[in-house]
Amino acid sequence: MLLALLMGLPARAAVDCAACHGQAGLPALPSKVRHPATASLEDNGVALMDRGQLGNYGSNFGDMADFHVWSTQALHWPAEASDVVQYGFGLGLFVAARGQVVESTVNSTGGLRDWSPREGSLGSLFSGDLRAGDDTPFVAHSHLPDTWPGPEWPGPWAEAYIVPGLGNPDVPVVSTPGQFTSDADSWSIFDDRDNPRGSLGLEVSQAGYSYGRPYASDHLVWRSWIHNRSAVDLDSVWVGYYVVFRPDFDNLDRIGLESTQDHGLPSGRRNDIVKVWDSNNRLDGVWADEDIPLGVPALVMLETPRNMGVSDFHWFPGQLKPDTESLLNAVVTSQPETLDAERRAIYFHGADPRMDDTDTTRQRELFGDGERLNFVIASGPFTLAAGDSVVSTCAAVLGETGALAWQPDFDDLAHNIADLWNSYVNFRFGGPGPPPAPELSAAPLPAGVRLWWNPLPSENAADFQGYRLFRSADRGRSWGNRITDDQGRPVGWVPVAQWDRADGILGRDPLGWLNLGDDSGLVHTFEDTDLVPGLEYWYSLCAYTSGQAPANGEDGLPSQQNSLGSPLDGNGVSVTPGARAADRVPLTDTRQQPLPEHDALCDGLVLVQVMDEDSLRDTEWSLVFHESADGDSVLRFSLLDLETGDSLFATQRLAADGATILPVRAGFRLSLTDAPAGVRSLGWNPDSPTTFDWWMEWRSGLVNEYGEHVVGADDWRVRITEPGETIALPSHALFFGYRDPDPLLSQVPLRVERRPVDSDQWQDVSDFAGSEDLQLVFGGLPQLSPLGWDLLPGGAAGSRVRVNYETYADALYLTDNPDPDTGSQILIKTNNFDWILDAAGDTLRGVAPRVGDVFTVFTTKPFRTGLEYRFRTAAPGLASAASALPAVRAVPDPYLAGSLLDTETGVHRLYFAPMPGRATLRIYTVAGDLVRVLEHDDPSSDRLDWDLRNASGQHVAFGLYLFQLDDHRGHEQAGRFLVIR
Repeated sequence: MLLALLMGLPARAAVDCAACHGQAGLPALPSKVRHPATASLEDNGVALMDRGQLGNYGSNFGDMADFHVWSTQALHWPAEASDVVQYGFGLGLFVAARGQVVESTVNSTGGLRDWSPREGSLGSLFSGDLRAGDDTPFVAHSHLPDTWPGPEWPGPWAEAYIVPGLGNPDVPVVSTPGQFTSDADSWSIFDDRDNPRGSLGLEVSQAGYSYGRPYASDHLVWRSWIHNRSAVDLDSVWVGYYVVFRPDFDNLDRIGLESTQDHGLPSGRRNDIVKVWDSNNRLDGVWADEDIPLGVPALVMLETPRNMGVSDFHWFPGQLKPDTESLLNAVVTSQPETLDAERRAIYFHGADPRMDDTDTTRQRELFGDGERLNFVIASGPFTLAAGDSVVSTCAAVLGETGALAWQPDFDDLAHNIADLWNSYVNFRFGGPGPPPAPELSAAPLPAGVRLWWNPLPSENAADFQGYRLFRSADRGRSWGNRITDDQGRPVGWVPVAQWDRADGILGRDPLGWLNLGDDSGLVHTFEDTDLVPGLEYWYSLCAYTSGQAPANGEDGLPSQQNSLGSPLDGNGVSVTPGARAADRVPLTDTRQQPLPEHDALCDGLVLVQVMDEDSLRDTEWSLVFHESADGDSVLRFSLLDLETGDSLFATQRLAADGATILPVRAGFRLSLTDAPAGVRSLGWNPDSPTTFDWWMEWRSGLVNEYGEHVVGADDWRVRITEPGETIALPSHALFFGYRDPDPLLSQVPLRVERRPVDSDQWQDVSDFAGSEDLQLVFGGLPQLSPLGWDLLPGGAAGSRVRVNYETYADALYLTDNPDPDTGSQILIKTNNFDWILDAAGDTLRGVAPRVGDVFTVFTTKPFRTGLEYRFRTAAPGLASAASALPAVRAVPDPYLAGSLLDTETGVHRLYFAPMPGRATLRIYTVAGDLVRVLEHDDPSSDRLDWDLRNASGQHVAFGLYLFQLDDHRGHEQAGRFLVIR
């Protein structure tokens, strides 16, 4: 909750509204924004739409984008623009019927609203657990499960066309449970029960869609289902939108009505795009100092009730908005005959009484270089029967207008509208998206940050490619250096770090502008260093896909990555570098370390690393491997707190391949990597005179060679016995699918022994030994010895020259039972040569092993049932009271307004450091007057922040101040600092 309060919606004082309303021609500000007196304030909610370049805060009472409602993001574009750059000053749904217009936008600054959140929304539609900076709850958001009213998503799932590519509402769609439409779906329901002119029984269910994926980051979508919940049919109904777009605040705007079919889009629709642009195409007024492109906002109608299209459109000067019910109804339902001539000239333009002309020549005649313009767009009339519903969907789209004064360029807007249309037509408002976002965590370091995350769920995605890490020092307004396309348009940010799969997919995306990686391999922890202590940093970790390169005539698909969000999102964190409390005892080692086995031998690797020392416990831990309770053959493991008996992890499975990386719990992370079955070491006893070459590994380039074969973790040894102590060794070709029912038996002086894993006893398994004889498969090859196996150089059949040192004759097949498909087994490849020429051309004579010689194979020991690891963790403590504290000082000193620590407009901050874990700090004027008492009770931080306000909440004046510190352990300090405004 605290994080949401701090990182959510900024306070309304963050933007100086008077700076804009003080300009000539703008109306005065109302004294305050009022909520409907009859509506319950606790049901009010804010909808956060900030995944892409276009950001917005909407409501659950009909006003979808209105700066005067929340005094924060209202069609804010692009993302790095300052708070003064807002394009939305009214975008709201209306329903006109029976002589009234139900809406909440025309007089939003006065708080006059016909729509109200559905009664009981708090608890039934959203939880209220996450709240904005002014304590308004967030409505339910798909990417923020803490906003849901329970474990289930309360809104609709994504839809898909049965026949993709048609974009026709008559084409059937299917719901896709478990999938969301956008990168951040929002959901709310509102009704007209508090309509001061009497309820019509209307209820609206509204979904908002926000996108971070590149092709959709410049548009937002709202989809509304309008229901008649009354028992009476409503005749002559119009559904539409009241819109106030403001491209900068110089009051020099133009308006244009266009059609998607005129944009080359196969829609068959007319009059479904309205754009408003700045005629001089310059950043003026309070926007003049912005280093951003100027944009043109447009409203695009995607769905209309009964697929009837847009029927009515009217525009008018903003200062002459239709602010009475009768006038507004006459405008939205196109009844110019009810108005006098003067008003008709204001609200109706052109020969068509239902569709205004937007000819720029006429606009120039009326308003010269421009005017601030509002508009309404609607569909009707139609009958909305009792219990019936209709759908209306609109989108707000922004595009750059270029750098030429008085010559706006609309190509970028057209490009973005085409992307929107493609998303609607082909993907039902969705489209290809990124992998599931990782869950990012962080802990401060003295001058850096430690970050960590888990492989799941991101790496389970089929086309997952890697991670990009971004850092912001201005609370998400910018994320480093910009990446632009060949037209200079921003398409992304340069990450501070990037990791990708080592799979040969690297370099720039052939269909985009972002780097796919350099085969670095994946990591799951990172330390960012050389940061400014005391400065807040935001981090966002984005998983991305590999994309699909064009092939076989297909267009391909560019790589997609997660949205850059805020600390409210799972893949975002806010962290301030700084040391722990000055009197805290530091940990001796936080590096990743391997754990030793407890009373056992294992070649698997278990690593432990302290990630968050503030969460460590004083306890001993036991990591134990065991069988599952249901008796399946899958090995499991659990991590137990030996002092409490509690399980931190219970009955976990190992990853199918690679490391099993556990989530960070109790301040540390465990990583487990099993050892594959294989050979740890092998060879003859050191004093054996034999030159016979026996091996198990793959040796490339050899005749009829095949790979290492080890099943199980038992150790093996072959002992040479007296000539009369032989075993009958059958010859087979098991590894080539052949087992002779009546094999040749060779009498060989051997004894084969096996030592089971976790045992020190050797067992005689000679009866199950055999030879793998390739004469049964490749008979007649000169490289192979005769059928059968013996210990004579060159074999019993006679001498053969071996010109290749590693050409082998046969192999020994050792197993612990007669069934070749079960139990432990190994294959020892043998070369009992006569003589050979070695690599130097010298002759090497074959020497057989002597009686008593032993060839031993030690195998690797994987994780297994009963294996245990133990380790301890210690919670950090504080030094003794006798320890002296370092001198505490104010940072920065002197404080200058606009310092590096002032990352928010209107918010000032300095801090005191290095603080003890618990202390009281009093601030005084030089005259001795007490200004503020600050309490510090946080062993995890040596920093105490002050917002430069006195006890009454007022900003302090410039001048010299004194402070006195008491650590409650017998130590006091005093200091002074300077504040310069």
